[in-house]
Parts: sequence; C-alpha cells; structure tokens
Amino acid sequence: MTATALALVLAAALLHATWNLALKRSARKLVVSWLSLLPGTLLASPGLLLLPGGPGISPAAWACILATGLLHALYFLFLSEAYERGELSLVYPLARGSGPLLVALLAPLLLGEVLTPGGATGIGLVVLGLFGVAGGPGPATPRQSRLLAQWHAPHVAMALLTGLTIAGYSLVDKVGVGLVHPYLYQFFMFGVAFLALTPYVLWRQRPSLASLRAEWRTVALVGVFSFVAYLLVLFALRLAKVAYVVAAREVSIVFGVALGAAFLGERHGARRLIAAASIAAGTLLIGLSR
Repeated sequence: MTATALALVLAAALLHATWNLALKRSARKLVVSWLSLLPGTLLASPGLLLLPGGPGISPAAWACILATGLLHALYFLFLSEAYERGELSLVYPLARGSGPLLVALLAPLLLGEVLTPGGATGIGLVVLGLFGVAGGPGPATPRQSRLLAQWHAPHVAMALLTGLTIAGYSLVDKVGVGLVHPYLYQFFMFGVAFLALTPYVLWRQRPSLASLRAEWRTVALVGVFSFVAYLLVLFALRLAKVAYVVAAREVSIVFGVALGAAFLGERHGARRLIAAASIAAGTLLIGLSR
C-alpha cells in the first residue's frame, strides 16, 4: 500500500469512528442513519459538473452502484439495530473486524489479488486485535470471553451481519471505482441506499420522524463525515489492494475505543490496550506491503 493510500485510509478511519460515536449517542439511530445519507450527497452534487468527461456511466458501473447501494442500506440498518442494545466498544470492533477477515478470504478468489506475506501477516494482526478488543473486559464466566457470553444476543448478530455487508460492498466497490469516478460512484450509491431504506423507515420508524428536530446536528455530522470518509476510501481503493484497504481502515477501532472511554464511560482493560497495539502493528505492516 502506498503512503498516499494509507494516509487516505487513516483519515477516513478517524472520521468513521467519530460519526459512529455520534450515531451511538443518538436516540433515533435508524432514522438518523437514513437521513444522514442526504447531507453529504447534497453538498457533493455541484461537484458533479466538474468531473472530467461528464457523468457517463456504463451498464456494468450501474450494476455496481445498485449492488453497493443496497448493501449500504443493509449496513446502516444492521448497524443501527446493533447500537440500540450493544456498546460502541463491542459492536464497533465486531462489525469492523469481521469485514476484513471475509475480504481477505474472498478477494483472492473473486478478484485474483495476491497478498504478500507482510500484508497477510498485517491483516492477521488487525483481525486478532479487533476480536481481542471485542472480547474484553469483564468475562461473564472464567472460561468465556464477553463476546462468547453474548454470542446469541441480538446486537452481536446484527454486528456480524454488518461485517458481512462491509465485506460485500468492499468487493463490489473495488470493481466499481475502476469503472466510474469515485465521486460520481458514491453520489449515486448514497442515493440508492437512501431510496432503499425509505420504505422500511416510513413503515417502522414513523413516530420518530415527528421528534427528529433535536437530532439535526447529529444527522449533519453523520452525513458529512460518513460521505467524506467513504470517498477517501474509494480513492484509496484505486491505489491499493482491497484486502489491504479494508484491513487498514480497522485502525478506526483504536479511535473508537478511545472515544467510547472518553464520551460514553465504557471501561477498557489491559486486554483492549494489547489488542489496540496489535491493530497498530498490523496497520504498519499493511502500509509497508506492496
């Protein structure tokens, strides 16, 4: 991974952890997720006129946009449901950690990417660190980690489903950004996700819409930060292998753990500090790989 790609991914990771904290603190998580798809898209729309070559999109590119839009709709649905019951420091690592693991396993099969030994080792350290963060502190029994003790809990299932969507849209996006400019790609992708979520939100969350005025700052923050963060990732995908990009993004867990402690009062023991060090080491290995 080049220095430029790594810098883009690290900036995206900080923005991503920040908007996840804001979403976790929200009282209307799914509605905020749904409406947050609009601010960044609306702010980005004037820039479409400046794209070189105009907004031409091939049928294959439209297929990628549709697929990633639907996967992102599921991503926001599952993530919002997970945050309704689970802590940021449990849901966030589990959701983000399962994504790169699946991508690392599937990218060589689906995209023909070959990982270097350093890159593969880095991915392994990142994934181990993420699951270490998710597993502590406070085991329910002497032989069960916190994660295993809650394995059947709804928020754990939702977090794992979130990770599955992350793997899916990351693989689709690696192909999509090779067919169309990332700026244009994300503009339409967020639009598809918004339209896909609308029927469900209006059906299940209509009462929350009446009292949404108090959440407008959260909607704006989540919307702008999520748009900019993912745009940076899409540009990084043009410069590096998808497995490296997805794994390097997971340094956001370090930011997420710190934000959870600072703003939500979540406890963190030595196990999570060691896990965070594993994430940092893995990210460094990924950054040095080619």
